[in-house]
Amino acid sequence: KLVDPPRGPSNRLSLQSSAKLLRHPTLIWSSIAASLGMYTVFTSSFGFLPNYALTLGASKTQLGLLSTITLLCGSIAGLSASRFALPVLGPRNAVVAAYSVVALVTAAIPHTTEVYQLFLLQSLSGLSRGTAYPIMMSLSIHGLPERDKATAMGFFQAVYSAGMFLGPVVAGQIGGWMGYTILFSSSAVVAVISVGAALKLPRSIES
Repeated sequence: KLVDPPRGPSNRLSLQSSAKLLRHPTLIWSSIAASLGMYTVFTSSFGFLPNYALTLGASKTQLGLLSTITLLCGSIAGLSASRFALPVLGPRNAVVAAYSVVALVTAAIPHTTEVYQLFLLQSLSGLSRGTAYPIMMSLSIHGLPERDKATAMGFFQAVYSAGMFLGPVVAGQIGGWMGYTILFSSSAVVAVISVGAALKLPRSIES
């Protein structure tokens, strides 16, 4: 015979704590900004950029180099974000600046005419993405007690994964209907919205 688990004050307290946690503004807005950022990245850099590069005459070697540049710049920026971007700009402004660059880069992609231009744009995109992501990950647990950090990180990862999934799906439909220019332009709009989400981060995190 199955027995229902006891429902006492501890269970109610846990639910109340979780509900309160999910109203934490730094967690909410860092998660939303990260998800929108992932939408843009998985639409462009890890999505349809290689296909667009082929229309410019990119070789297989150039496609491999394009991916390498994106990943390498992202890794370098991720490792150095706490040493350079954070002390100079602070977490909120660093994320805003990074996603502003991503928006400009994404908007510029369909206007390129040479493969080497994509190398430059993806260098900037990789540096910006690599700067923003580790900062937002740390912000998702900023100011939270130890007992809540695992739950907050799980929420953050679940929300940003939605951007990874929806980016290729939605942008693929847009590109199929209206072409690369609208595809990348719509992704740039999403990047602009991610800037707006980053601006919603509390100013108190700068102190």
